[in-house]
Amino acid sequence: MAQETVNRELIQAEISHVTMRCGQAYEASLAMEQDAMFSFLASQRAILEQWSDTVEGILRQEMESGIDELTRKYEDHLVKLKREKSIRSTSCGEEAMIESRRLLSEFADIMAHKALIDARIAVICNETPPVDSLDDSTSVEMDVSTNDNVISRLLADPGQDEFSVDSTMRMEFQYLYEQFADQCQASVEKELGVSGIVSDTLQYLQNEVQVALDKCNIVDDSEDRGDDLCSKCAVLRHQITSLVDFVLQNQDCQRCQHLQDSIHRLASEHEQELQALQRCQEREMARLKGELEEQRNSLVCQHEQEQAQLKERARRLERRLGTLDSEYAQQVENLRAAYHKTLSAGLERDVEGEENIRQRYQAEIEQLRALCEKGLVAMENSHRRIIAELEEKHRQELEQLRHEKEQALAEETQATLAALDAMRKAHETEVQKEIAKFKSEFIKKMQSTHDIGALHREHEAEMEEIKQEILSLSERYSVKCVESAALEEQLAVVSKQLTQAEQHIEQLTARNKQLRAHLMSEASELELKSEGDAAHLLLQRERELEQKCEEVDKLQHQLDAAKTHGEQLSALCAQLNECTEHCHSNRMGPLWERLRQLAAAWPPPIQNSQVNTSDRSQPSGITKNQGSNSSKSKQRKEPPALATAELTRSPKKCCHRNSSTSSTFLSVAPLRSPSPCPLSGMVAERKKIERKGFTQSRGGIICQQQINRTTVAG
Repeated sequence: MAQETVNRELIQAEISHVTMRCGQAYEASLAMEQDAMFSFLASQRAILEQWSDTVEGILRQEMESGIDELTRKYEDHLVKLKREKSIRSTSCGEEAMIESRRLLSEFADIMAHKALIDARIAVICNETPPVDSLDDSTSVEMDVSTNDNVISRLLADPGQDEFSVDSTMRMEFQYLYEQFADQCQASVEKELGVSGIVSDTLQYLQNEVQVALDKCNIVDDSEDRGDDLCSKCAVLRHQITSLVDFVLQNQDCQRCQHLQDSIHRLASEHEQELQALQRCQEREMARLKGELEEQRNSLVCQHEQEQAQLKERARRLERRLGTLDSEYAQQVENLRAAYHKTLSAGLERDVEGEENIRQRYQAEIEQLRALCEKGLVAMENSHRRIIAELEEKHRQELEQLRHEKEQALAEETQATLAALDAMRKAHETEVQKEIAKFKSEFIKKMQSTHDIGALHREHEAEMEEIKQEILSLSERYSVKCVESAALEEQLAVVSKQLTQAEQHIEQLTARNKQLRAHLMSEASELELKSEGDAAHLLLQRERELEQKCEEVDKLQHQLDAAKTHGEQLSALCAQLNECTEHCHSNRMGPLWERLRQLAAAWPPPIQNSQVNTSDRSQPSGITKNQGSNSSKSKQRKEPPALATAELTRSPKKCCHRNSSTSSTFLSVAPLRSPSPCPLSGMVAERKKIERKGFTQSRGGIICQQQINRTTVAG
């Protein structure tokens, strides 16, 4: 019960700890999401403010440029009118014209301010109202009223007209609306005052004209002058109306449509940016939710695994505690019974006879036998459990090492393949260069001279170079064949060692079984002795059993090492076979092509006699040329030799193919010298020497392995 209570408390503590960790992780993720959301809103607000400032600056610049252009045109027309009307110097007309010009300039300023206010309101409302021609104060009041209606509608219901903002933007918009409403009200009042002044001035001009007409009507003699004044007034009125129309036409901003298009474009771009930012935020939120869900699932799975492990551990501990309790109770009962029996035997010693003593000893022996059997069974069970755990751990370590070995082997294979590919490409390029160089030199020499003797000597030199190259290739090929044969023999030796190790392991297992049986028999025999001797012998047997287990583990490790070494040797042999085949195919192909070209370029048989006579007459020159050519061929850059680990060609196939190719070469392209080709003899002698050295090294290796085997067996 106490153990169960302790286990429950431990499980509850683990569950509370895991729950607290999950809550902390969830709070941290929520805090990160909230920080990201707030920073995103602040960045959006900053971008919106920057955009509004930029648009306001652009509109201000365009309005200033429009006003400057309007004033410039107005001044130009004013200068023209002054030049045209310089003759007419009537005071009334000049005052009226000056007043009208002043009124027109003020009207232009008012319209500019009004356009600026409309542009600001349109930017804030995210819409561009159409620009209408404004002729008088009634149109201004109508525009202001329409703007007020739009703004009131937006403030009343921000969701209308496809315009939705949050509370912060709404407060900022309300503040800007109040500010611009005050400015607009002031400008409207000023404009109405100016329009009143203009109407008063026009009324005053009409009164003056009427007074002038009345004066003209009073005097009959001045009828002609009145007609002149009327005509002048009509002309002035016509000029004023034309000027007003011209100014109004020029006042209409020619770039209004362009500005409206740009404002619409900026608004659409802003909407697109807002939509893109919203989509990005949604994707980020979805990703964060997915990560949170994955973390939650992983934590739940981890908690379930830990809980299952704890439950399993608690069950094992409970079972072990139950077995220990039962064994302890049984031992206590046995000891108590033995104690009572000894007491009863001590009291009845005088009465009992030899038969009672014998029966008592027999009962004690039976009890000791039962105790020894139980101890041996418990010890065997514990040993089995420990061995099973060690085997499981060893199996896991083997799996891990095998995985690491496969990964390292794959990486090494990739690197080897890449190196082989690079070497193959370099060799192909070098062969192509040599072929091109040979062709160009041959064509030049054929075109420059037709000397048969020189051609023959050159041909002999080239054949000597080819022989030297074939000899070098045969030497390398023989070395690789010997190495492959050595690797195969090593593989055979390792496989033999592997089989011997397996047989040794089987023998050890059989011997272990025999020792266990012998141990059981000795334990049954030693039950008759004292308990101290039995415990001592039991400890000694346990030590022997542990030593045997250690020997079995060592042999298992040796077996695994031998297996891995055999796998490495087999992989190395396969690589050697493939690389040797590839190297042989890459290097013999260009040589056969070159030999075919030389055979095709060989002079006809009619000229052979002359060549032979010239060769016989000058043997020393030929030998000198051959010596120089051989020195040149030695100085020629040979292709780099491949490493042992990079060659992957079967030795039997390689040897067979080498012999066939050498015989074919000697039969197809015979040399002009009377002496036989020393290729086969040199290769055979070199192979004999290398095989002799290899057998010596192999004998040393086998002796060393036998010594190691004898030490292990001892």
